[in-house]
Amino acid sequence: MKRFSWKGFAFCTIFFLAPVIAAADGQQSSAGHTNYTARLDLRPTGAQTFPLTAQLSHRRALQALESGNTEEAEQLLVKALEMDPGYAGPYFTLTRIKAQQLSSDTFYYLSKALITVATNFHYQRLMVLNAILFFLFFAAAMASVFCLAFTIKYLPFVAHKLKEMLVKRFDIALPRLSTYLLLLIPFALLPGFVTGIAVLIVFSWGFMLKREKLLTVVMVLPFLATGFFSGHINRFAPAADPTSLSSRIAAANQAYGDPRLIAEIEGIPAGALKIEKDLTLGLLHLRAENFMPAASHFLEAIAEDSDNQMAYVNLGNVYYLQGEYNKSLEGYRKAAALDTTDAICQYNLAQGYIKTLLLAESSLALRSASASGIEKIKQSYAPAALKNFPVYPKPFSAGELWRITAVESETYQGGGLDNVLVSLTRFTSRMSAWILLVALILAVMIFHFIDPRRLTFQCTNCGELTCNDCCSEDRGGYYCQGCSEAIDGVFSEKVIDALLRQRRHAVIVKRRKSVRLITSLIPGVRDLYYGHIMRGVSNAALFSLALVFLWTRGSLIGNWMSLFTAMPMWKIIAAVAAIVLSYLFSIFGKSTYSSKSFRSPGSRTRVKEHHVDNSSAGAAA
Repeated sequence: MKRFSWKGFAFCTIFFLAPVIAAADGQQSSAGHTNYTARLDLRPTGAQTFPLTAQLSHRRALQALESGNTEEAEQLLVKALEMDPGYAGPYFTLTRIKAQQLSSDTFYYLSKALITVATNFHYQRLMVLNAILFFLFFAAAMASVFCLAFTIKYLPFVAHKLKEMLVKRFDIALPRLSTYLLLLIPFALLPGFVTGIAVLIVFSWGFMLKREKLLTVVMVLPFLATGFFSGHINRFAPAADPTSLSSRIAAANQAYGDPRLIAEIEGIPAGALKIEKDLTLGLLHLRAENFMPAASHFLEAIAEDSDNQMAYVNLGNVYYLQGEYNKSLEGYRKAAALDTTDAICQYNLAQGYIKTLLLAESSLALRSASASGIEKIKQSYAPAALKNFPVYPKPFSAGELWRITAVESETYQGGGLDNVLVSLTRFTSRMSAWILLVALILAVMIFHFIDPRRLTFQCTNCGELTCNDCCSEDRGGYYCQGCSEAIDGVFSEKVIDALLRQRRHAVIVKRRKSVRLITSLIPGVRDLYYGHIMRGVSNAALFSLALVFLWTRGSLIGNWMSLFTAMPMWKIIAAVAAIVLSYLFSIFGKSTYSSKSFRSPGSRTRVKEHHVDNSSAGAAA
């Protein structure tokens, strides 16, 4: 069983990371999202990188790989990285090529790809958003498997007791059918995923084993966390909307002076992000060489925050590009006083000193810029674009973009990430959390005060359901009506043992057939039914991860900056293979014991039954 569990968790890990890498690799795009990259010119003036050219080169490289021309593909991939060093797709493709060649460069390109994804805000938000949403859908799928298993296993316990009460008090016809119709009333009156879980918990808590109770608590924890910590989750909501102000600012952070992007940002209310909006518009106007509006926006940002280092650096750039070097030095010096370790500020300051013939000061500033990492900043520019930047603009860092997103989330009206399951749960995340929490507390309280002797339990011999109203106490055990009738009037101990053994084998064979049929629909249900918790959880997790991955085609929120949306066939094949594998594990996995949990009226402990294999059970039947 341990070996199976490790395999299951290994597959789960692979499929959990797959949507994250797919989002970073830019394989998906969302319908209705604004595609900034698609409307860019190939080599727009003022651009730091050329993402359209890079994506087209990457596309041609993939086509070359399909035709078997690996050498041409590598050249095109290198060209794509020269056009946009922050584009992770070519790095992942080069990693795949080098891995097929068994080259040591595989780890180099893989590390470059992972570093690019980890440091780029756009990739960061795609990973975070897809991880949150993927986890929510995965939790919903897992909870569905658990609920199905516990419904099949424990709803008959409730139905049996209710049936005996109806027969005893009302003497109704068709008691079994009437019982299940009554049990369906709460689900019909309160339709929804969350209310179904809540009703199931209240009904079956007292019959569950300790491990199953723990699993139930773990099952509802994601919904409780989503509801009670919805404020923290919704801090990422604006990042999921390409039309939000924070997403526009992120798009403008490295974009050229796109007039349509300028108009879009100007049309969005700034709220608490007025300074950031002015800085963004100033950057775009600066790259478009509209110096007057650029200076105006930077001065407005300084008026709001006199210690804004980014505004001083970019205002200095405005003056530098107009040949007013002494005025540019004023901005650079003010920025340097606020942050002496900023590489862009020190480099631009050195250029200002050179223009004013202050060579000693220029040398000091260049050394400071080199120590602060100016070469790394240069590597983020396309080599063809470097000649257009005598001084470098100061953009927002990834951390600042996350701060902007968090600020906008406080007044964001576009909907929260926590409520993506509302169509399934029928309630908001906070209401769902309260419903499940109340259900857990209510279930514990109800079964704490109910005498276990009044609940349904299992026949000591065959495991059929019985209760204090229909069982018979004999030979130190509790026997169902069928077992009592089988030994009624028999006095020989040996004959009684033989009759009980024959009855037990027949019931077990019949139950095994029905259980195998009904629990084979969803992987993991059979193992959970039989009490193999770890194996059932592993199998259910493998199935749920593969199912969610296949349904989302790799990512729930796609890369709206990507031109191409094709999903590699191997990902679809891997997901389908994982689903088939989970079914094989479920159908052909060994069942060590045949689901007969002895629950005596005064105990809730499990005692393993004697092992009954198929051959002996069939012969006994």
